[in-house]
Amino acid sequence: MSGVAGTLPAVTRPLWTKLIFAIDGCLQRQTGVFEYSDAPDCIFRAQLNRLSGNILLADGTRGHPGDRIIDLHFWNEQIPVQGAGLSSLAWGCRFNRGFAKSLRMLAEFLENTAELADVTIVRAEINLEMLDRIAERHGFESIGNFAAPPIAKRVHEFGENILFWMLEMACNCNGARPKQFWRHRKLFYLSRRTLDGDFGNRAEIELH
Repeated sequence: MSGVAGTLPAVTRPLWTKLIFAIDGCLQRQTGVFEYSDAPDCIFRAQLNRLSGNILLADGTRGHPGDRIIDLHFWNEQIPVQGAGLSSLAWGCRFNRGFAKSLRMLAEFLENTAELADVTIVRAEINLEMLDRIAERHGFESIGNFAAPPIAKRVHEFGENILFWMLEMACNCNGARPKQFWRHRKLFYLSRRTLDGDFGNRAEIELH
């Protein structure tokens, strides 16, 4: 889940950006990333994955090796441009609203997809510190894993950093240039119970 600021519909992209988005789209398809909503303000895509270890969340939800989970990935093209005339505070508020709305769409998608009834955990890999706080505000929790990643994973992450850098350049082709290449990564988890309670139909009824 990359912290890449995307573009607005009004931005006209140069031709070189189309190649970058095409590469990203090809990689997404190869890894099974899919769009769970066609709404233009949904900022996430999803991927079915499996846990590699045991986890215990604050509400008592337990995950075991092999359990199916949903991994969230930012839908880069649909995230507001951070430098397009918006202050950091205004952009943060807009992003926060998009984050919450996208989780409501995910809750609805899971509720209406019977074959995913066994999925009890949603996971996201955050690689920008400013997004950590937003994720936590919406019920995600970080479970520390301080072991150094194996060399193969570090090589993979280096390749991802190159792609994130190119995507940020493409998404902000008329705005600010990326300032950070190597990104600190942290895994965040959200229980299905919290997702349904805070963003599902029951939460919608209580809000109204």
